[in-house]
Parts: sequence; C-alpha cells; structure tokens
Amino acid sequence: MDEFQSRDTAIVAASVDSEADAEKMRDDEHLSFAVGHSLDMADFARQYGAFFNPARGCLHATGFVIESDGTVAHAVYATGSIGRLEPQATIRAIDFLISQSA
Repeated sequence: MDEFQSRDTAIVAASVDSEADAEKMRDDEHLSFAVGHSLDMADFARQYGAFFNPARGCLHATGFVIESDGTVAHAVYATGSIGRLEPQATIRAIDFLISQSA
C-alpha cells in the first residue's frame, strides 16, 4: 500500500457480493482499502466491457487504472481465472503515466 500512497493513488474494489459478504472478504483478506458491494453484474458488464457469463451467473475480474480526470488509462479484462491487475505491474503502469505527465 505504501507504494501506491507514495504515488498519490487510491485503491478501491467493487463486488457483486452483498454488503456482508464484501465486508467479510475485506476482513478475511486484510484489505485496507474500500470495497464497494452489490453491483448489478449485467449492468456493470454492459457499461465497462467486463466478461459476464449469464449461464454461470458470474462476472469475471475487471481492473482499471483511472486518471484523476476519470479517464481509463489501463484496463485488464479476465475471461477466466487469470487476468488480474498485479500490484507491481500496476505500479509500473502508474509510474509510466506519471512520467508521461511530467
């Protein structure tokens, strides 16, 4: 978390889980950032291009690096169990964006 904070960035997560389940996951994983909850799967998939499998009722992981003006600078879309924003790769993407704005 220190690496993100030193770059003046914030991490947030959102889930289709209920408030109680999202909070349990946050506690179980010892997360120190906000975790939203109760997303509508189909609506999120339509708005953000995430992979939604209605037959299985699942929304695959989708990650974004968002500029301060709200522009999506980097996105990762999973279609299975792999394809996540990893911390070090995300730091490199943020450092690249910082270098481009200097």
